[in-house]
Amino acid sequence: MRFVLPALLALHGVIHLLGFVKAFELAEVAELQLPVSPRAGLLWLAAAILLVGSAAAVFLTPRLWWVPALVGVTLSQALIIGAWGDARFGTIANGILLVPILLAAVDLRPSSLRSLYRTEARAA
Repeated sequence: MRFVLPALLALHGVIHLLGFVKAFELAEVAELQLPVSPRAGLLWLAAAILLVGSAAAVFLTPRLWWVPALVGVTLSQALIIGAWGDARFGTIANGILLVPILLAAVDLRPSSLRSLYRTEARAA
């Protein structure tokens, strides 16, 4: 189960590369019918980097992986809205990913059980 979240983040990020590839005509992307501007292509690339980076951060910085993931999912959804005809199903992936992202963010609040445990462990 520990590898499911990073796999979903990475897969969603890799799918965002299609927008970058289409924008700069690096390959034919028949699945995308709408045109993608170079500026939008760079934003698709940024979302891909954030999502794949957050997948790596799950292992490298497990406490803060959700920060790039939240920015990536937010950027992803904004791009999906702009290309709704081609990318609307990405909203489902963003919704699924948003659940563990928000749970991780909420877990860092001072009153969470994890934070209380760490505070009491340091005091002991």
